[in-house]
Amino acid sequence: MNAHFLARRITYEWISTAIGVQAILLFIAFAGPPYFTAIGGNQSSVALYGLLNLALVIGLSFAAFLSPHFRLPVRWALVVAAIGFSLLFLNELSAESSAEDWRAFCYWIVSGVALAVMLWRQPLPSSVKAALIVAIFCQGMAVLADLLDDGKLSQDVTGRMMWLSLVSLPISMFAYQVSFQYLVQATMLSALAVGRADSLDMTPKSRRKKFGDAFSVWKTVLPNPVKFRSMVAWYNLLARIDTKSELLFLNHGYDPPLGTERLSIPTDLERFRYPIQLYDLLARRLDWRGKDALEVSSGLGGGTLWISRTYSPRSLTGLDIAAHAVRTCRNRYGHLGIAFEAGDAQAMPFADASFDIIINVESSLNYPDMAAFLHEVQRVLRPGGYFLFADYRSRSKIKQLRAMLTSIPFEMHMLEDITPGILLGLEREERRKKELIDRKVPNFLKKSVSRFAGLGMEESGEYHKFASRKKEYIAAVLHKRPV
Repeated sequence: MNAHFLARRITYEWISTAIGVQAILLFIAFAGPPYFTAIGGNQSSVALYGLLNLALVIGLSFAAFLSPHFRLPVRWALVVAAIGFSLLFLNELSAESSAEDWRAFCYWIVSGVALAVMLWRQPLPSSVKAALIVAIFCQGMAVLADLLDDGKLSQDVTGRMMWLSLVSLPISMFAYQVSFQYLVQATMLSALAVGRADSLDMTPKSRRKKFGDAFSVWKTVLPNPVKFRSMVAWYNLLARIDTKSELLFLNHGYDPPLGTERLSIPTDLERFRYPIQLYDLLARRLDWRGKDALEVSSGLGGGTLWISRTYSPRSLTGLDIAAHAVRTCRNRYGHLGIAFEAGDAQAMPFADASFDIIINVESSLNYPDMAAFLHEVQRVLRPGGYFLFADYRSRSKIKQLRAMLTSIPFEMHMLEDITPGILLGLEREERRKKELIDRKVPNFLKKSVSRFAGLGMEESGEYHKFASRKKEYIAAVLHKRPV
């Protein structure tokens, strides 16, 4: 397989995956919780963004090194370039002396020579060559800016040099990432072509299924701890942009079978009918009056608002790990007497036996430790209390989820497969969600957000995964026995 063929075959995947990866890293670095940006000073988010890219570049370089598709000198050049740049970047984070600046200069020469060897020995598309040249150039600009800033320049010039260095390093990181990512993806496609005859004739549509958008990268590439923190950053971002209360519910929605009495919903909440019906499927089974209730992972507060207005518990608390979402909910619903607390579902900030009812809707799939969450439910729920739960898993994991729910020492009052109602909910919600995404989301992120929202009836979409039983959705009501 020649480089020209690979360039034609992976252009879409290369660009879309690069955008997806960078979107996720930016979410983590700039929208994440404060403990993510503890590197120091006003530059902390930029430095964190560089460090995340650095880890990615190192991983990609070693992935390419392990591939037999490149000549050995090229594979070594990849690793040497990545290590040289890593040492340079880490040195720049703490460089305070002229000696450290000259050391960074040496690292630049090493990595630059390694990239030059790769450009010389490996046929590459012009776009990848350009990215590598940008990487070398921006890396050098950052180093030279530090060398020139020797304390003898004016304060104004010194400030400009600092910003030149600060901006050049992340740009060079991105150039490294897209270049090395191309090499890894080209290798992956070569392997597919060797193993499957039809891989050479992949249509744009089928290619998009294999690689893809930011949501696909988030689901399949990132390790679980990073995935969880990026999800927290994502929900904080949603809270910031939802200035008109249009994202109160983020679940898939539910429509009951024909013949079921139609739920009466106030006019101002009618647009959220199907997400509300998923909550009400659980909530209507209990008498909430005189009870202290908790919603775990309350998001932007739609569920707590519905429960408060419809079932009137004695007290109602929403718990969510996204701090900005909690502040938004306090501002919106504090006057209704609903309390909101920031905290982790796997380590709830409440005393033992604090609540009579706990409800959790379509959130647990994002928890790194489901067992810890269920342990916390047992701890904070009073004897005689109820745990209301609804969520989905892939077919390979749904049995494990059912087993975990039945293993806790509660009476199981209901455990139902509600997938048919979820399919109807996805159908009914399609138009509203699509209109909202078209209005609110930039074009380059629309596909990722649509995947997150469960839109699309195509084979790779959420609807088809439920329809084909690759995913199943269950609802449960559990009763903690009185002492």
